[in-house]
Amino acid sequence: MPKIFIDAGHGGKDPGAVNGDIYEKDIALQIALKLNNALKNNGFETSMSRSTDVFIPLAERAKKANKFGADFFVSIHLNSAGNSSANGIETLVYENKGVNNQLATNIQNELIKITGATNRGIKEQKKLVVLNSTKMPAVLIEVGFISNFSEGTLLLFNSCQKGIAQAITNGICKYFKKEVKGMAKVENVQDALKILHEKGVINSVDYWVKAVDIVKYLDALIINMANKIS
Repeated sequence: MPKIFIDAGHGGKDPGAVNGDIYEKDIALQIALKLNNALKNNGFETSMSRSTDVFIPLAERAKKANKFGADFFVSIHLNSAGNSSANGIETLVYENKGVNNQLATNIQNELIKITGATNRGIKEQKKLVVLNSTKMPAVLIEVGFISNFSEGTLLLFNSCQKGIAQAITNGICKYFKKEVKGMAKVENVQDALKILHEKGVINSVDYWVKAVDIVKYLDALIINMANKIS
């Protein structure tokens, strides 16, 4: 089973790019969580640098990915520019060749196809820690400009975030020659437990909420079960 490490950029005390009350760290996390769901739904084993609003040093992100033994590393970010008309999606790699190029090309092409955004291409960036300190092929995706009113607003929408997550998943599946499955309808354990309760599968939602905090991977099993019966 291929292993994908998902990195939600910034977090905690580091908001990333900011436009009014819109923070890069929040949108990056929302997309990363949807990507995690989509990849799991397609049979990948995943790990995340963060799944909540916490600060993780850059070196620690690379270290966690290396320890996980990931086949690919995917970092989610939003772009920003002084020129508010700047727009589009770009994918950054340490070196634009070999597997890096294949992965980046697949993902970039799928993102442009699904979103219709301006294609800013694939660019080499050797100074980024998450690209130069990871031991596996790695990409950092700038999914749009928070400084652009239209793109920044669009990125707040759940449908846009889902489309981006699905596009990245499509690109990764294409590399592994895997048939793509659509995103699961249920993405979080709270919604999953509500469905299971409504279907009469469980009696107490509160009991299972507590159990999720104790039993490893139980949340993923509950979400998977809810998607199968919903």
